[in-house]
Amino acid sequence: MWTVGFLIATSADLWKPYTDAFEAQLRSHLKIGEDFKIEYRAADGLQKRYREIAKDFANPKRTKPIDIIVTGGTGAVLACKKETSKIPIVFATAGDPVNSGLVASKPTGNLTGISNQQTNLVIKRLNYLRDNLAPDLGKKLHLSAIGNDSVPNVQLEKKIVADVARDLGLKFSTSPPLKTPDDIEPVIKKLVRRGVNTLFICTDPLITTNAERINKLALDNKLSTMHAFRMNYGKQGLMFYGPRFPDMFKRAADFAYDILGRAKRPADIPVEEACTFEFESNKKIAAMLGLKSLAATL
Repeated sequence: MWTVGFLIATSADLWKPYTDAFEAQLRSHLKIGEDFKIEYRAADGLQKRYREIAKDFANPKRTKPIDIIVTGGTGAVLACKKETSKIPIVFATAGDPVNSGLVASKPTGNLTGISNQQTNLVIKRLNYLRDNLAPDLGKKLHLSAIGNDSVPNVQLEKKIVADVARDLGLKFSTSPPLKTPDDIEPVIKKLVRRGVNTLFICTDPLITTNAERINKLALDNKLSTMHAFRMNYGKQGLMFYGPRFPDMFKRAADFAYDILGRAKRPADIPVEEACTFEFESNKKIAAMLGLKSLAATL
């Protein structure tokens, strides 16, 4: 019987819809309890926990060896990659797998998975922001991007946001560094003092774990928000545009089956891009932010 080591990058509760989708899809290929079992470990968005869990999964002296590691989020994937070059690793989501160093442009090594096209979608998200907020904010639209600066793909995404925002004629301010949950409130307060009224939320597990807090702080400070994932948008975000995560986790289960049940090597399974997306805005939040034109169209 194979053992799947599943590193949950945020909390088990937040990822339950996705782990459920993964497990259900894997059960369509194999019998749980007979062909495979899954060991779930949650890191709660903490880099230290990524390393601890990855190290345990990769430990060759483990009582129950791990046959395949499944995870998501660039930081978590990098931690697993650092600990093993032998155990297959499938990532259900990663922002920019090539530029963040997860995989080469041509398949090699022990990793494969699905890209959520985080950096590729920056232009789309900024256009949604501009088009939806311009009627109310006009030239007063003042943007900043926040995210976990400890993660390479977030650093890349923030740079792209800054470049594209300026190309679109949007006023942009660079955010102070944000690397821990304790940085979130001071960073947002500093941006408010600079006159920022709109936040582009760059996503990683640290941000996801603290998304409700970020949305509340943004709303309390009259900041519009653009999120990449539905789970971060929640009930108090203004809008989001991004991939359908359950679909990505189902696809990751297909990859896991190819490796376990069909003896494929990760290097023989090309990394794929997310292909189903969704957009949503919250009328109630728009009204609370005084975005009358946006609220009227929703």
